[in-house]
Amino acid sequence: MNTLPKICVFTWRVGHELLPTNAKIASIRQGFRQDCPRCGVDKETLIHALKDYSTARAILSIGGLDNKLLIKDYYCCIDWMEDVMRILDKKATADFVTTLWNSWNNRNKFIFRGKEDDAHDSFTIGDGGGFKDEVVTAEWAELYAFEESLKIACSFNITTVVFETESASLVEIHKAMEKFKSISICWANRCCNKVADFICKKLTADSCNWSFDMDYPLEIHELVISDKI
Repeated sequence: MNTLPKICVFTWRVGHELLPTNAKIASIRQGFRQDCPRCGVDKETLIHALKDYSTARAILSIGGLDNKLLIKDYYCCIDWMEDVMRILDKKATADFVTTLWNSWNNRNKFIFRGKEDDAHDSFTIGDGGGFKDEVVTAEWAELYAFEESLKIACSFNITTVVFETESASLVEIHKAMEKFKSISICWANRCCNKVADFICKKLTADSCNWSFDMDYPLEIHELVISDKI
Protein backbone atom coordinates (compact mmCIF):
# COMPACT_ATOMS: atom_id res chain seq x y z
CA MET A 1 0.00 0.00 0.00
CA ASN A 2 1.48 3.32 -1.12
CA THR A 3 1.22 5.34 2.08
CA LEU A 4 3.32 6.46 5.04
CA PRO A 5 5.00 3.70 7.09
CA LYS A 6 3.28 4.84 10.29
CA ILE A 7 -0.11 4.57 8.58
CA CYS A 8 0.80 1.03 7.44
CA VAL A 9 1.57 0.17 11.07
CA PHE A 10 -1.70 1.79 12.13
CA THR A 11 -3.59 -0.29 9.53
CA TRP A 12 -1.99 -3.50 10.84
CA ARG A 13 -3.03 -2.58 14.38
CA VAL A 14 -6.59 -1.89 13.23
CA GLY A 15 -6.77 -5.26 11.52
CA HIS A 16 -5.56 -6.99 14.68
CA GLU A 17 -7.79 -4.92 17.02
CA LEU A 18 -4.74 -3.65 18.93
CA LEU A 19 -5.63 0.03 19.35
CA PRO A 20 -6.39 1.08 22.95
CA THR A 21 -10.13 1.70 22.92
CA ASN A 22 -11.88 1.67 26.29
CA ALA A 23 -13.33 -1.79 25.61
CA LYS A 24 -9.85 -3.11 24.78
CA ILE A 25 -8.30 -1.63 27.92
CA ALA A 26 -11.20 -2.92 30.06
CA SER A 27 -10.55 -6.44 28.75
CA ILE A 28 -7.08 -6.43 30.34
CA ARG A 29 -7.53 -4.01 33.25
CA GLN A 30 -10.13 -4.84 35.85
CA GLY A 31 -12.48 -1.99 36.78
CA PHE A 32 -11.68 0.16 33.75
CA ARG A 33 -14.74 1.80 32.14
CA GLN A 34 -15.48 0.45 28.69
CA ASP A 35 -18.14 2.94 27.58
CA CYS A 36 -17.43 5.45 24.81
CA PRO A 37 -16.08 8.69 26.30
CA ARG A 38 -17.53 10.71 23.41
CA CYS A 39 -21.11 9.47 23.11
CA GLY A 40 -21.63 7.20 26.12
CA VAL A 41 -22.51 4.01 24.23
CA ASP A 42 -22.00 0.92 26.42
CA LYS A 43 -18.82 -0.31 24.69
CA GLU A 44 -16.21 1.70 22.86
CA THR A 45 -15.05 -1.00 20.46
CA LEU A 46 -12.69 -0.21 17.61
CA ILE A 47 -15.43 -0.60 15.00
CA HIS A 48 -17.48 1.92 16.99
CA ALA A 49 -14.62 4.41 17.28
CA LEU A 50 -13.71 4.29 13.57
CA LYS A 51 -17.06 3.61 11.86
CA ASP A 52 -20.16 3.78 14.02
CA TYR A 53 -19.48 6.89 16.10
CA SER A 54 -21.35 9.83 14.55
CA THR A 55 -18.36 12.06 13.72
CA ALA A 56 -16.31 9.13 12.40
CA ARG A 57 -19.19 8.11 10.15
CA ALA A 58 -19.69 11.69 8.94
CA ILE A 59 -15.99 11.93 8.01
CA LEU A 60 -16.21 8.69 6.02
CA SER A 61 -19.43 9.78 4.34
CA ILE A 62 -17.95 13.14 3.35
CA GLY A 63 -14.94 11.26 1.99
CA GLY A 64 -17.25 9.39 -0.38
CA LEU A 65 -17.21 5.89 1.15
CA ASP A 66 -19.98 3.67 -0.23
CA ASN A 67 -22.97 3.92 2.12
CA LYS A 68 -23.33 0.12 2.08
CA LEU A 69 -20.01 -0.08 3.88
CA LEU A 70 -21.23 2.40 6.49
CA ILE A 71 -24.64 0.97 7.35
CA LYS A 72 -23.68 -2.72 7.39
CA ASP A 73 -23.03 -4.10 10.86
CA TYR A 74 -19.60 -5.58 11.57
CA TYR A 75 -18.34 -7.28 14.69
CA CYS A 76 -14.70 -6.39 14.11
CA CYS A 77 -12.66 -4.07 11.91
CA ILE A 78 -10.88 -6.73 9.86
CA ASP A 79 -14.18 -7.87 8.30
CA TRP A 80 -15.09 -4.28 7.46
CA MET A 81 -11.67 -3.53 5.98
CA GLU A 82 -11.73 -6.68 3.84
CA ASP A 83 -15.07 -5.59 2.36
CA VAL A 84 -13.67 -2.11 1.72
CA MET A 85 -10.58 -3.50 -0.04
CA ARG A 86 -12.72 -5.69 -2.29
CA ILE A 87 -14.50 -2.59 -3.59
CA LEU A 88 -11.83 0.14 -3.62
CA ASP A 89 -8.69 0.27 -5.77
CA LYS A 90 -5.24 0.64 -4.21
CA LYS A 91 -5.22 4.45 -4.29
CA ALA A 92 -8.71 4.72 -2.78
CA THR A 93 -7.79 2.15 -0.13
CA ALA A 94 -4.72 4.18 0.85
CA ASP A 95 -6.92 7.28 1.16
CA PHE A 96 -9.42 5.27 3.24
CA VAL A 97 -6.87 4.10 5.82
CA THR A 98 -5.40 7.62 5.99
CA THR A 99 -8.91 8.87 6.80
CA LEU A 100 -9.18 6.23 9.54
CA TRP A 101 -5.81 7.36 10.90
CA ASN A 102 -7.01 10.97 11.05
CA SER A 103 -10.26 9.85 12.65
CA TRP A 104 -8.33 7.95 15.34
CA ASN A 105 -6.18 11.02 16.00
CA ASN A 106 -9.37 13.03 16.34
CA ARG A 107 -10.63 10.54 18.93
CA ASN A 108 -7.36 10.84 20.86
CA LYS A 109 -7.61 14.63 20.71
CA PHE A 110 -10.88 14.33 22.61
CA ILE A 111 -9.40 11.86 25.13
CA PHE A 112 -6.35 13.97 25.96
CA ARG A 113 -7.59 17.50 25.29
CA GLY A 114 -11.32 17.20 25.85
CA LYS A 115 -12.22 18.42 22.36
CA GLU A 116 -12.51 16.90 18.89
CA ASP A 117 -12.86 18.45 15.45
CA ASP A 118 -16.17 18.39 13.61
CA ALA A 119 -16.49 16.63 10.26
CA HIS A 120 -16.21 19.50 7.78
CA ASP A 121 -17.25 19.08 4.19
CA SER A 122 -14.25 20.89 2.79
CA PHE A 123 -11.74 20.38 0.03
CA THR A 124 -8.59 21.87 -1.48
CA ILE A 125 -8.53 23.17 -5.04
CA GLY A 126 -5.54 22.70 -7.31
CA ASP A 127 -2.90 22.10 -4.64
CA GLY A 128 0.52 23.02 -5.90
CA GLY A 129 2.57 26.08 -6.66
CA GLY A 130 4.23 28.05 -9.39
CA PHE A 131 7.55 29.69 -10.15
CA LYS A 132 7.81 33.17 -11.69
CA ASP A 133 11.27 34.25 -12.89
CA GLU A 134 11.13 37.89 -11.86
CA VAL A 135 12.77 40.01 -9.19
CA VAL A 136 10.06 41.43 -6.93
CA THR A 137 9.69 42.31 -3.27
CA ALA A 138 8.23 39.78 -0.86
CA GLU A 139 5.05 41.87 -0.62
CA TRP A 140 4.54 41.79 -4.39
CA ALA A 141 5.14 38.04 -4.43
CA GLU A 142 2.45 37.61 -1.79
CA LEU A 143 0.10 39.85 -3.75
CA TYR A 144 0.67 37.92 -6.97
CA ALA A 145 -0.05 34.61 -5.21
CA PHE A 146 -3.18 36.10 -3.66
CA GLU A 147 -4.45 37.31 -7.06
CA GLU A 148 -3.91 33.86 -8.56
CA SER A 149 -5.85 32.31 -5.66
CA LEU A 150 -8.74 34.69 -6.34
CA LYS A 151 -8.78 33.69 -10.01
CA ILE A 152 -8.92 30.00 -9.14
CA ALA A 153 -11.72 30.51 -6.60
CA CYS A 154 -13.72 32.57 -9.11
CA SER A 155 -13.26 29.98 -11.85
CA PHE A 156 -14.94 27.39 -9.63
CA ASN A 157 -17.83 29.74 -8.75
CA ILE A 158 -17.07 29.46 -5.05
CA THR A 159 -19.12 31.83 -2.91
CA THR A 160 -17.56 31.29 0.54
CA VAL A 161 -13.78 31.30 0.91
CA VAL A 162 -11.07 31.68 3.55
CA PHE A 163 -7.64 32.97 2.47
CA GLU A 164 -4.66 32.54 4.76
CA THR A 165 -1.55 34.71 4.45
CA GLU A 166 1.47 35.74 6.49
CA SER A 167 1.44 39.18 4.87
CA ALA A 168 -0.21 41.66 7.25
CA SER A 169 -0.79 44.23 4.51
CA LEU A 170 -2.86 41.83 2.42
CA VAL A 171 -5.34 41.46 5.24
CA GLU A 172 -6.44 45.02 4.50
CA ILE A 173 -7.17 44.37 0.82
CA HIS A 174 -10.85 44.42 -0.11
CA LYS A 175 -10.84 44.65 -3.92
CA ALA A 176 -12.56 41.78 -5.72
CA MET A 177 -14.25 40.73 -2.47
CA GLU A 178 -17.70 41.70 -3.75
CA LYS A 179 -17.72 38.60 -5.94
CA PHE A 180 -18.20 36.46 -2.85
CA LYS A 181 -21.16 36.13 -0.50
CA SER A 182 -18.78 35.64 2.41
CA ILE A 183 -15.02 35.95 2.66
CA SER A 184 -12.47 35.87 5.44
CA ILE A 185 -8.73 36.54 5.46
CA CYS A 186 -6.57 35.69 8.45
CA TRP A 187 -2.90 36.27 9.14
CA ALA A 188 -0.90 33.07 9.69
CA ASN A 189 2.77 32.76 10.54
CA ARG A 190 4.82 30.73 8.06
CA CYS A 191 5.48 28.07 10.68
CA CYS A 192 1.73 27.39 10.80
CA ASN A 193 1.67 26.22 7.19
CA LYS A 194 4.65 23.94 6.63
CA VAL A 195 3.25 22.63 3.34
CA ALA A 196 3.10 26.03 1.65
CA ASP A 197 6.54 26.92 3.00
CA PHE A 198 8.00 23.65 1.70
CA ILE A 199 6.42 24.09 -1.76
CA CYS A 200 7.68 27.69 -2.09
CA LYS A 201 11.23 26.71 -1.19
CA LYS A 202 11.18 23.71 -3.55
CA LEU A 203 9.85 25.68 -6.52
CA THR A 204 12.33 28.50 -5.96
CA ALA A 205 15.21 26.03 -5.80
CA ASP A 206 14.06 24.03 -8.86
CA SER A 207 12.71 27.00 -10.89
CA CYS A 208 9.62 25.06 -11.89
CA ASN A 209 5.85 24.78 -11.52
CA TRP A 210 4.28 21.95 -9.54
CA SER A 211 0.59 21.05 -9.61
CA PHE A 212 -1.37 18.29 -7.93
CA ASP A 213 -4.91 17.77 -6.60
CA MET A 214 -5.78 15.62 -3.58
CA ASP A 215 -3.11 13.08 -4.62
CA TYR A 216 -0.38 14.55 -2.39
CA PRO A 217 3.19 13.51 -3.34
CA LEU A 218 4.72 11.29 -0.68
CA GLU A 219 7.46 13.84 0.01
CA ILE A 220 4.90 16.30 1.42
CA HIS A 221 2.28 13.81 2.63
CA GLU A 222 3.59 13.93 6.20
CA LEU A 223 3.56 17.73 6.16
CA VAL A 224 -0.06 17.68 4.93
CA ILE A 225 -1.07 15.41 7.80
CA SER A 226 0.88 17.61 10.25
CA ASP A 227 -0.95 20.72 9.05
CA LYS A 228 -4.32 19.00 9.44
CA ILE A 229 -3.96 17.82 13.06
